[in-house]
Amino acid sequence: MKRAAEAAEVPEPPAKTAKTAAERAEGQQGLGQPAGIYHIHDNGGRPFKVEVQWPGAKAQIKVFKMKGEAEEEEEEEDEEKDEEDKEEDEEKDDDDNEDEAGSGAKVRVLTAGDLAQQLFGDPTHPLMVQLAGGPQGDGDGEEEVKVPYEEEPTVSFSADRVFVGQSPEHSVAFDGNSILLHLEDLKYVFIGEEVFSFAAKSRITRFVSPVGNSDVPYPWAMDEQGFCYLMTSSVILSGKNLGDSNAADFDPYDIFFDRSLITADIGCVPPQQPVTQFQGITEFWIGEDQYTLRYEPQPEEDFDRLSQMGELSVKKGDAKIKLSKADFVKLKQDFAAEMGFEALHTETVVERQI
Repeated sequence: MKRAAEAAEVPEPPAKTAKTAAERAEGQQGLGQPAGIYHIHDNGGRPFKVEVQWPGAKAQIKVFKMKGEAEEEEEEEDEEKDEEDKEEDEEKDDDDNEDEAGSGAKVRVLTAGDLAQQLFGDPTHPLMVQLAGGPQGDGDGEEEVKVPYEEEPTVSFSADRVFVGQSPEHSVAFDGNSILLHLEDLKYVFIGEEVFSFAAKSRITRFVSPVGNSDVPYPWAMDEQGFCYLMTSSVILSGKNLGDSNAADFDPYDIFFDRSLITADIGCVPPQQPVTQFQGITEFWIGEDQYTLRYEPQPEEDFDRLSQMGELSVKKGDAKIKLSKADFVKLKQDFAAEMGFEALHTETVVERQI
């Protein structure tokens, strides 16, 4: 599993109150009625705060977007102005109350007894000084999040089921690093680095969100027919090539990355070879430079991006064959059909917060 080692590098927040294996399994399967506040993970950031409540048979979900820099700066300016106004008022009060015989502001030193008398009316009342942060051992160990969020939700949903993404390599402190909502029929909403909706092939029964290196989630879902949905790659994998999805080392992203190679990955030493030599293609060229060719779910956009660098061609044996856009798109579609890949068509609800 390629990201097992990566996951170990993520700083582990203090563990929340322990949950049983059954309770965590319910979150993966969308069972029960998970409620509370969750913070979405994205490369070390927390772009969305998600509030889940169950006032009735359906869950009510509110998604709050983190504030932009302009909003934060405006709030900071307002706070600074309020502080300046407060200091001016205090200075004015000091000037009004200043002793005529003195030449500066008065300073009064209170003893512990004086302070106890003022606070409790009893000079013998015991005083305790405590450092900020609360007594050790209190709290549920939840990760402290100081990201400022907008006061009003960016978007709200009503859902039949709420799948709280869990990272098997981590504690419950990582629960909710991404979330999947079942709205109705086969319509779902994913809340992660962005918020998008999509239609599933059949009812989704499982949702897992492993967190890898740099606090990056790799969420995936599986439906009743065995199709696997890779949320961050926008790909659906056929169950026939997945193997045992209940195995401890099961990682559909690794399977996809390995099987998506059309030519050898020349960025590796030695180059990683594709699992099959598709249509006799051995090399991929852009202009006079050789590159790695792999499957992408949006071949039209992929061609437009790559063709800006030069003319695209592939090598079969000794022949170098130029690729038009139609050729390129058909090549990718034929490869997807052979490997059991399908594009996950989504509709963006809230764009990624960068």
